[in-house]
Formats: sequence, structure tokens, C-alpha cells
Amino acid sequence: MINLITIDGSGRKVARPVTNREDLIRACNSPENVRNWDLYRQTHEDKYKRALVQVNYNCQVPEGGKLRGIKTVSPFFFYDIDCGDREECRRIIGKLLEMKDELRLVEVSESASYGVHAVGRRERGKTILENQVRLSILTETEMDTNNKENNRVVFHGPINDETTPLLDDVLFTEQLSDEEAAEEFKRLKERERQGQEEVPPGAKKANKHYKPWKNRAERDVQSLKCKEPTARVSEAPSNNGGQTQRAPHSAPEGATIANTLDGGQTRGSAPTVSDRTRFIAQGVMKEKGLLERDFLDEGGRHTSVKMFLSGATQLLTREETNGILAELMPDHWRDQNIQQLVSDFYQNYTNPSQRLLKYQENLFTQSRRLYGYDSEDGHTAASDGIVSPSGDDRGAPVMPKRLPKLIQLLTSKTPDVYKPTLAHALFPPLATHLCGVRFPYTDNVEHEATLMNC
Repeated sequence: MINLITIDGSGRKVARPVTNREDLIRACNSPENVRNWDLYRQTHEDKYKRALVQVNYNCQVPEGGKLRGIKTVSPFFFYDIDCGDREECRRIIGKLLEMKDELRLVEVSESASYGVHAVGRRERGKTILENQVRLSILTETEMDTNNKENNRVVFHGPINDETTPLLDDVLFTEQLSDEEAAEEFKRLKERERQGQEEVPPGAKKANKHYKPWKNRAERDVQSLKCKEPTARVSEAPSNNGGQTQRAPHSAPEGATIANTLDGGQTRGSAPTVSDRTRFIAQGVMKEKGLLERDFLDEGGRHTSVKMFLSGATQLLTREETNGILAELMPDHWRDQNIQQLVSDFYQNYTNPSQRLLKYQENLFTQSRRLYGYDSEDGHTAASDGIVSPSGDDRGAPVMPKRLPKLIQLLTSKTPDVYKPTLAHALFPPLATHLCGVRFPYTDNVEHEATLMNC
């Protein structure tokens, strides 16, 4: 939601939510605002720019609320690009519009000084700065690291097809509840305080022309803090009696994406996926709000993979990640742009010494409880905390190898250790779908197959 800023009698900035397109256009296209816009472009005098309509995208403010000290965030984030001249401004706007679906943009407009203002949907759980860095890297446009505050004010010019080529109505309708906006603000502040933001260190410094995509050297310095920057220990199941396997994150030196994916894995086959790996992947997708169909959408596939990698690379090896991607998008996981993205994440963003987020810790411990390491006789030791009905600790009952097709389908995405329990519990909910099914009761009278009779 957009906030329109006014000044109250005491000189403090007060926000008013803008709930429809007409309201914003009325304010921005007022004769006074158009005049100040034209005068600034002619004279470059700061007084005309400061007289322009002011808006805020980064937070949610109740009507009449004070902007200073506000402790909420919105579903959107603002991004500012300095261009220098009109030609560069138009070029960058064209680039943003071409990538608007991948960037999740909802507004693109010119600034008074021939810069570009962009507004995008903020990835939930990620700070404004993290979203800005992501956009900067994808578009290779300079970012202003000073625009990450939730109460940041923006000067808005007239709205027409030339100055504002993109203005999505979702800006006026999509918002968080007051509780969600405040709770998200707390989570993001804690994320900043704990140093958990996934950004290069340079993004934290004041810089109007920051180029994170050229900041390889800075990230390399961070990786040097770890003894093995290109490899980490995987806690994946192994066949060596419980010993962990070491899984290098990057391909052998000199290998290319065209021939090798990771750890010597060739392009001809997809890595196998264990139930433990699948369990972690499903947990990451749930945390990120991703569905399987998001990976099949051509316009959003690249962003979906990026969101998945941001949560999975700390828990899965590169080979395990490729196995999951092969299941989610079998026709595209080998694409060069996808594999380059995987490579970049493991080489530049994954730090084995980085503290795990809470949900990552939970996924890791739960996966260890559910999927123990393979024992020497080939049986999986996955009976932690599972006691049979008789009271002894022999683990869960064994599922039959042959199952009815319906039960096989409904348990296909369930960890093996839970399949017997789920298969047993399926019949009551399935019984609710027996509308019209009748059978002869003991008195030879036909009865409907109700839940109690089943």
C-alpha cells in the first residue's frame, strides 16, 4: 500500500494510505505538482523538488499516523536508481519492464532528476536491503544503500504513460494486517541485529552508487574466514556406518556447466534424492511460501529457484539441491542459467560458519530424528522416539511392498517413517467421500456407507 505524506501543524510528517489509483493520480497530477516538476527539470533548484508530492512504500501507517518512529513494514519495497541523463533513464526503464515478472515489480517511474524509481514485492522474511541487493544484482544497476529505512520518503512526479509506464493496482489493495506488519518489523529488526541478512558487507555502508554484482572480492574475503570455502560437511545419509560424507559444493576445477553439474555429476543423469533431502526441501519451500507449480512457471522460475536456494544451501549439498531441482522442474534444471545460479549461491553466498536460522535448525534436527544414517545391514535406523503399540522399541510397522494405488498415491510424498500411520489414518477422511454408496446391513436393509458404519 502507498502512503501519501503531508505535514501537520507541528511540522511532522503524517501518512495517509492511498487506497485507489485515482486518489494517487489526483495528487500527483495536480497543477501545482506538475509545475514544480517542470521547474525542477528546468532549473535543478532543490526547492522545487522538495515541493513535490511525497509518498512512502516501505511501511504501513494508519491514517493520520506519524511517520517518525513507525514500527511496521509493508509487502513492498522501494528501489532508487541514479541515471544521469534521459537516455540512460529510458534504457534502464526498458530493462526493468522486460524483467518485471522476475523482479516482481509493481511500479516503475521516472524521478525528477531523470533517475528511476522502482517498487517491488518484498520477499517475506527478508529485509528491505536484502530485496534491494537482489534487484541490483539481477539488473546490474547501481543502488543507493541509504534507502533501506521503512519510513523512507520519495518525491513523486506526474503520472502518465511516459513518466510512469508501470503502476499496478495491487499497490492500492495489497497490505498486511496491523499485527502482521508489526510482527514482520520485529522479525526483520532481529534479523539485522543477529547479522543474518544475506547481503555483502559493503551493502551496509552508505553508498549512493553501490554495485553488489561487482563485489566478488568482498565476498571472497568473507569466505576466507572458513578453512574450506568451497566445501562443507554434508550430514546426508551414507553407507559407512554412520560417518558423515564430505560433499564439495563446486565442480572440479576447470569443469564447465556444459559438461559437469557438481561433484562430477554429468548432465546426462539427475542426482538421486533421499527422503531426508526431500523432507528438508519441502520445509524450505513451505517457509518461503513456494509451491511446486512455481518452478514450472516460465516467468517466475528463476526467482523461485533463487528463493529456494536462499534457504536450502545451508542444509543441502549442491548435488542434493540439484536432485531436488530435477524433481521440481525436470525439463529445466539443467538449463545454464539455473546451474549458474546454483553455482553462484554455493560459491558466493553460502558460508558454512554462518549461523542457521531458527527454521533451518528445526528442519535439520527433525530430519535427523526421522532419517537416521543407514546401518551396515542396509536397514534405515529411523525409529528415534517411535515405539510400537506393544511398548517395545522396534520402530514403526513395516509397510507392505504392494499397496492399493490410492494409498500409494496419498502416501507418496510422506516420509517413510510416517507412511504406516498415515495409511491407517486415511480411511476416516476417505469415508467422507462415499456419498451414494450403499450396502446391505445385518437386517438385509440397505444403508448408506456412513462414517460410523465404515
